[in-house]
Amino acid sequence: MVGGGGGAGLRLGALAGADCGLRIPDVVAHSEIPPVLVLEWFARLAEATRPDLDLVGCRDLQVLRGIRLNGFDTGGDRFILRCNQVSNGDGALLEMNLRSADGTPHYRALADMERRAREPAKFEAPDLGLKEWTSAVYGDPLF
Repeated sequence: MVGGGGGAGLRLGALAGADCGLRIPDVVAHSEIPPVLVLEWFARLAEATRPDLDLVGCRDLQVLRGIRLNGFDTGGDRFILRCNQVSNGDGALLEMNLRSADGTPHYRALADMERRAREPAKFEAPDLGLKEWTSAVYGDPLF
């Protein structure tokens, strides 16, 4: 995590290929990162930025420019995730951004954070005095 300027950030890289001793087919080595993976990164960054709050959800995902992984044979691809808190109060609204190392914006979303819910009340099931079931549930085989 890197901080400063009222926000937090995370630098991450997609490293694979020749440097790791892996042989990856061209189809995989030049594929795009799916938006659902970016949402996972955003969720983890939101939780790391405000560990005192629970993540309710990410919304308003904007795909500004898809991410194609081209650096598998040249040391990997590098990205920067940034998080800025844009509101506060009971919870927080976080603005999440993903950029490539050269500053190109790729994705943006908002993360809703809320105070941790109280522990649920302990519930003890009442003893109903039922006998153990010992007979077959179905008589003949179903299939």
